[in-house]
Amino acid sequence: MGENEHEIRVQHFSLLKSKYRASKYKNSSPLSFLYLILRRVDFGISITDVEFQYLEANQLFKTIKLIKSGFTLKQYNKTEFHQALKNEFLVLKKKYKVPINFGFYFLHPLLFKLDSENELTNSEIKLLEDYHLRETVAIANQIKEFTELKIKYHATKYQDFFPDKLFCILKKIDSSETLSAEESNWLSNNSVLLEALKIYLKQEKEKQQKQREAEAKFAELKDKYQATKYPDKSVSSPLFSILEKLETEIILDNQN
Repeated sequence: MGENEHEIRVQHFSLLKSKYRASKYKNSSPLSFLYLILRRVDFGISITDVEFQYLEANQLFKTIKLIKSGFTLKQYNKTEFHQALKNEFLVLKKKYKVPINFGFYFLHPLLFKLDSENELTNSEIKLLEDYHLRETVAIANQIKEFTELKIKYHATKYQDFFPDKLFCILKKIDSSETLSAEESNWLSNNSVLLEALKIYLKQEKEKQQKQREAEAKFAELKDKYQATKYPDKSVSSPLFSILEKLETEIILDNQN
């Protein structure tokens, strides 16, 4: 979307919010789900339950009342508008792995909401499942997971589009995996991700400390139970778990 087109859409969205008494809705981005809803309403297209639920969730009750009253101010060239919506729907279907021949039109606002709001309700997910859109459900769940990870690792200021490199990095951090040098550098080169990097570095420091403590304990147990000839120093060695179990059993026997 070019800069001029973006500004035109921002102005159009502002006019629609004023027309349909939705000015309390602060988001002015034409990527907002509300913009799609108001465009559809303005061209006389019936909106879905998902869209009404969104209006209710944002307390746009005056807007709902106007829509249900059949309010409209002028007629448009609907053929041109329908083609634009159709093209938009095709792009969304491709992005979210929906079969091209899937013709249920209720899906358009659902996909637009997922694309703009990065979340769907449980009932909306269930609707996708009912129509066997497994790949779409998987993507929706990944987007939800990504949103939760960004909150957890203080990365919500990062403006992104799913899928994104950050998703893979945050998943690795969350599972206590060590990042590659390239991944660490990528975080450090993004100013809005420095908090996430700080959390990761602290986590790595604690992990390394635990590793050193475990290695020291392994060496101590090998010395205590005369197993120093065993060359492997790794705490992943089967001998470490054997010696730990032996130590625990001896302690329990002494207590009895």
